Amino acid sequence: MSNTMSDTTTVRPTWATETTEPEVEQVAKGFHTTRVVVGDFGVLLNQYIHADGTAEPVTADLEEFGRTEAAVTRDLFAGTAQECRDLAAALLKAATIIDDNNA
Repeated sequence: MSNTMSDTTTVRPTWATETTEPEVEQVAKGFHTTRVVVGDFGVLLNQYIHADGTAEPVTADLEEFGRTEAAVTRDLFAGTAQECRDLAAALLKAATIIDDNNA
């Protein structure tokens, strides 16, 4: 029997848009991920998967907060009232997904 996950497949949760299986030989973690986008703002959600199939809690990647355009610096936020609402809505959606999946 080989030491790979080829015999089993990790089930993608409904909130995730992508799943990457862990690689047992390289001891690389896999992950479920999605990006919650509202208006110009997105929050990247990740759940890391270990080679044995167990998973970490769902977390939000704070470095991904910010405008969805790649050219915009993400470490500063100076926005309009609508942009503030969009960012707040993206964060609330991310929090709901995290709450629902880490209960």
